[in-house]
Order: sequence, then structure tokens, then C-alpha cells
Amino acid sequence: MKNLFCIVSAVGVDYGVFPYQKRYNQLLETIASIRKYQPSAYIALVEVSDKSLPQQDLDILGQFVDHLITCYEHPVIKKITPTLAHKEQDTNLFARKTVGEFIAMLELFKWISTCDLSFNRVYKLSGRLKLNNKFVTHDATHYENKVAVMKRYWYTNPTYLTQLWSFDYRIIDTISDLFEKMWTFEMSEFNGKGMLHVLEPTLYKFLHEHTVPIHEIQHPLGIEGFHGQDGAVVDL
Repeated sequence: MKNLFCIVSAVGVDYGVFPYQKRYNQLLETIASIRKYQPSAYIALVEVSDKSLPQQDLDILGQFVDHLITCYEHPVIKKITPTLAHKEQDTNLFARKTVGEFIAMLELFKWISTCDLSFNRVYKLSGRLKLNNKFVTHDATHYENKVAVMKRYWYTNPTYLTQLWSFDYRIIDTISDLFEKMWTFEMSEFNGKGMLHVLEPTLYKFLHEHTVPIHEIQHPLGIEGFHGQDGAVVDL
């Protein structure tokens, strides 16, 4: 049975330090790295840009991935993006990324619920990153029926790294339901306070509150690349 790699990408956006063509090339490298290190994987690309990519670029992406979801017409992105565009706080710049990741995962779960495919594990990988030769498959030895994720700290608070994480396909209903609860929580915070939490601590909070089985990864994740927001190098 194949693993499913979900790439969450935002190429056509107005935030971040990389221009469009650089982000697009990074995305192509992300896809190529999965084909290299997980050649049998099924790749679903969820593009959460604020605007549509040029058709020729979409056509090229369609040749390299197995399923493409575009979200630029998603009502939440169309509603929230203009609101955040006029903010200057770093938390709001990260909030647009948070919106994109949530919408991407919710749209992924929606697609999975309607398709006739099944998988071994589901991996989420960010579009500015790529796998390298340190990547180790999260096999059933330690990860059966579990979320596999690496812990890190946001200042002094424990969080989970969302650049690359995975879960056993057999618990997809649990994870899908968890993301619905997380999204309801985030929207309540946004409507009440006008701010969104960064995704990582919210994932940590809900996984533990709902006692979802977790394997905290200790070895290197096997990813490299850049943060889209500030261009910082990633080597994990």
C-alpha cells in the first residue's frame, strides 16, 4: 500500500521573502525529492495561494503530482487574507500561514473522504522544503495507529513541528475530526480577539487533550530548505 504525501504550498502570495518564481522552483524541488526518496508515494498538492497560478504552471504541476487541489477561491482565504494584509504584527503574518495550513488539511480530508483510495501513512510536507537522504519512513514498528511528530519549543512552550509530520491512515477519521475541532477553536479566537494562534502549539494542545497516540520523533526528520516567511535555512 502506498504512502500519501500531502504538500502544502503557497506560491502565489504577497507575504514572505521569496518571489513567485523562486517559490515555484522550490515547490518543484519538493516534488522531485519525494519522487527520489519515496518513488512509490502518491502525491497530493494543496496550493493555498491568494490568487490562481498561471495555467502553464498549473499544467506542469499536474504532470508531476497525482492530485492537485487549489484553494484560491476558498471563501475563508478570500475573507481573511485582506484583513491580515493590513496588519503589521508578526503574529498576523504567521496567521495567514496558519489559515493556509488549516484550509489545506481540511480540503485534503474532504478529498480523501470522497475518493476510493486508501494509504499506509499520510505525510504532510511544507512546499519550501524537500526530503534528503536522512529521511526515514515512519513505518509500523513504532508508528502504528500513531501520529509521528517532532517536539520543539515556542519560547518556553512545547509545540509540535508541522513542516513534516505523519499519521497512520487507519486513524484518519480521528485526525480529521481533530482538525475540525482545532479550526473551530481558531475561528472562535479570531472572531473574538482578531488574532490566530500559530498552528504548532494548537496541534500540541489538541493532540494531548484528546489523547491521540503520539510517537515523538528523536532522529533527524530528513528535510532541508527554507522558511517562506523569512528565508531562514531549515536543516532538520
